[in-house]
Amino acid sequence: MLRTIAGVGSAALAAQAIGFAASPLLSRLFAPDAFGRFGLLTALTNVLAVVALVGSNSAIFAAESHDEALALLRAGLTALALALLPCAAAALALIAFGWFGYGALEPWHAALVGLHVAVLGATTLLQPWLARRQRYRALARSHLTLGLLRPGGQVALGAARLGFPGLAFGEIAARAAVTASMAHAVADDLRDAWALTAAEVRAALRRRRHFVVFGTATNLANNVGTALPPVLVTMGYGVQAAGLFTLTSLVMTAPIGLVQKAVGDVFIGHFVERFAADRTAAVAFLLRVAAALFGVALLGGLVIVLAAEPLFALVFGESWRPAGALAARLVPLFVADFTVGTVSGVVGVANRPQWKLVFDALRVGGLASASLVAARLDLPLAGLVTLFAWTGVLAYLVYAVLIRRAVLAPRPPSPAP
Repeated sequence: MLRTIAGVGSAALAAQAIGFAASPLLSRLFAPDAFGRFGLLTALTNVLAVVALVGSNSAIFAAESHDEALALLRAGLTALALALLPCAAAALALIAFGWFGYGALEPWHAALVGLHVAVLGATTLLQPWLARRQRYRALARSHLTLGLLRPGGQVALGAARLGFPGLAFGEIAARAAVTASMAHAVADDLRDAWALTAAEVRAALRRRRHFVVFGTATNLANNVGTALPPVLVTMGYGVQAAGLFTLTSLVMTAPIGLVQKAVGDVFIGHFVERFAADRTAAVAFLLRVAAALFGVALLGGLVIVLAAEPLFALVFGESWRPAGALAARLVPLFVADFTVGTVSGVVGVANRPQWKLVFDALRVGGLASASLVAARLDLPLAGLVTLFAWTGVLAYLVYAVLIRRAVLAPRPPSPAP
């Protein structure tokens, strides 16, 4: 497992390093309002993409046979294709009516939403498939492809003075390349999935129907929780403030994303094997990994608290110094997400997707409550971000308890139809 983590981690680390190296250029090529609009776009597509997959990406890990997993893969791809036009129409409605701050986008940006949903949904579905099949080289290659192409494309488009659309097109093109890379690695599986009958696909969906219900609901709630902060910041403080917050979030989530790719994907593949063979050993394995993650997160959080503000000014430019101050306030949430989020896939293995919904509901409720309190007390942006952090920590503490309960008391699969 450690060798695999080193391989996948090296690719993910290289990708993150390339992205970080490009970030000083991006912060100078794109104004804060461009980052703010980009944050609105990605917030919306993250929500729509997960709804389009109808829980299939979560159900793949719980499938008891290869054929059942193939049927769930086929179901997810079909649902995604059917959802693209409705997703673009939903985006157009938000923009046209100016709801939730989306009046900052233009009507034609709805097409960008549809394209982003297509490629983001595909990678979201294929990534757990690669992890289940333990195709770790393909996972590593996908991380490196995204890490190379996304900042490279965005820098080139920023140099061409395309503004916000440059950020969006760079993201979409890079994810399209990643989708092609992943699909090539599992081309045989995709052909087998497409050869299944509609009856076999429906049978798999019925057998894992709680993932369609609870998995879709929890994935929606999860991505709403991810999407809400930039939306709430835009509504309360404007698109410029949203740009500061978006860059802060990108920097803070970069190491979390690295660990969840390098460690989380490998961890879940090995946990599935241990869980099937010896549940007591699987629980001990989970606790050891979580403890190690917590120690690393504490060290990283200390660095952020001590050095974030001057580092942001040095790396991104003096105008971005306030983003560093926001990063320091997000450290408690960084530690919680780094630790608990990385191992949270075990609730799917334990067939308990509804418990993830509890966490997501708490997180969304905490964000909404933080926004209401900040508005009532007329808090500055830094105060709102502090409330975001601590309500998130509370949700993660509850989630940690539920994760342990899930692996100790897994739910049996629904009877076959």
